[in-house]
Amino acid sequence: SLSNEVNKEHYRIVQELMKNTIKQAQDNNFRLEVFELKNEYINVINEDDGLGFDMQDEQLKKGIGIQNIENRVSKLNGKITLDTAPNKGLAVIIEIPLNE
Repeated sequence: SLSNEVNKEHYRIVQELMKNTIKQAQDNNFRLEVFELKNEYINVINEDDGLGFDMQDEQLKKGIGIQNIENRVSKLNGKITLDTAPNKGLAVIIEIPLNE
């Protein structure tokens, strides 16, 4: 079982993803999945069909809260993958190990 602190971090990651999607994406559709994979990882997948952004624009990346999510994922020894482009939506895939 996960500690309360780890559970709280998972919750805050999902909360930040949803807040960013609602605030920034201006999308019509989004998908959020949280699941356990092989008793080894918690996976979070968040996709929207919103505005997206240029991954080279560091100021924009920080402005939409991605930095907060990256910090929380790093704290849990996880990894985060972003797939986005202007007017192409955003996909965020997070993998957090259960046993670290």
